[in-house]
Amino acid sequence: MNNQWCYKFYGLPDTFYNAEAKCQNTHVNGHLASSTNVFLNSFIKTTLSDIVSDTSAKTWLGGFQNGSNWAWTDGSPFSYSTFDKGQNVTLNNCLSIIPNTGLWYSNDYIATSALTIDAGKWYDQVAIGLNDLEEIGDFHWTDETPFDYTNWEPGHPGCCQDVQKCSFFYADVQVNATDGYQKMATAKCEWIFRAFVCKKRSN
Repeated sequence: MNNQWCYKFYGLPDTFYNAEAKCQNTHVNGHLASSTNVFLNSFIKTTLSDIVSDTSAKTWLGGFQNGSNWAWTDGSPFSYSTFDKGQNVTLNNCLSIIPNTGLWYSNDYIATSALTIDAGKWYDQVAIGLNDLEEIGDFHWTDETPFDYTNWEPGHPGCCQDVQKCSFFYADVQVNATDGYQKMATAKCEWIFRAFVCKKRSN
């Protein structure tokens, strides 16, 4: 399961396209949830079963018909599926899941019995209080500690300083990278991180 997503359940019937728009408008990088492997599908199934009163009620996922193929609204590869028998059809072009079985169904986009899950992106690093909000390139700590130490990741701060005005810290060894561990990097201030570090005086 990809642990860089947070999930929020909306218990109100809505159309597929309204539900996707709500996810996008409510959360940074938000979309209807994509269920891209058996572990994530099991997580969604189990979580929904614990939340909803009617576990046979269909819940929107972010799958939709793109021509003759299925796709996810967040752009994830559509390489896993668990359709109920006879449900992988092009007649209905939006995807839902039933919590008590975890099986998928193809639905018309106006199906009113469906509910929505929202998956909002977050970043698997730690936010810190360094920013250049007042002037590009003039970094300050939010507690006004002197900015006399840097340990930037290569390429930071870089070409995107006009939009990436806040900062984070690579707290973990990166599987697919070699330069980031224990270094700082710039980020958009609206990005959501898995954690943040606060401090207070000891007395």
